[in-house]
This record gives sequence, C-alpha cells and structure tokens, in this order.
Amino acid sequence: MSIYVVGHKNPDTDSICAAISYAAFKQAMGEDAVAIRCGEINKETQYALDYFDVAAPILATKVEAGQKVIQVDHNEVGQAIDGLADAELLEIVDHHRFGGLNTAGPLFVHTEPVLSHQPDYQG
Repeated sequence: MSIYVVGHKNPDTDSICAAISYAAFKQAMGEDAVAIRCGEINKETQYALDYFDVAAPILATKVEAGQKVIQVDHNEVGQAIDGLADAELLEIVDHHRFGGLNTAGPLFVHTEPVLSHQPDYQG
C-alpha cells in the first residue's frame, strides 16, 4: 500500500507543490509514496503545474482506515483530509504554527518557518 503525501483541503500552490516534491523525495529514498490532493486545484496552481509540465496529484477526498499518510503544509485537524483519524499518520512536514493535533503514536514532525509569512522574516 502506497504512502499518501497530502496537503490541506482547499489546496494552494505550496500545499500541492509540497505534496509532489515530498512524495518524489520519499520515492528517491526507496519508499512507495504518492502525492494526492484533497481539493480542487486553483488557477494559480494550475498555471504553475502547466508551466513546469507537472501533473496534478490524484484527487482523493478521503483516506481509508489504516492508510499510511504524510501531511505537508498543515497540521490542523480541520484542514486535514477526511478519514485521517482512522489512518496511520507517519509524518508532518510544515511551516505553520501548531494547532490541536493528537496522534495515536509517535511520528516524525519537521516544522520551520522556511519561506513562511513570518513577521520577522528577513528574506
């Protein structure tokens, strides 16, 4: 069973691109990962995908119980793909503040304000 790499509902460009790039990274590391999306592609994101000739991730609005999932570009339950509570959340890679996320077991979490809209960002 593939590991699903997914951004938030109502995905924007960084959510879609994070899913695509992190799934590619995991594949390069020998893992069976696939980028998915849980919402429609907006015009800005479609422009970027077309410009770089990259296919949009597969649309999946829900994950099944036991499905292995990596969340990118978010960490809040309200933004997560439906069914996540019964899935196996493996990792979170994010650059936002943390919300009220609870997991059944330990997981890898990477968060830092890389190119984020932080008030003190000097980039």
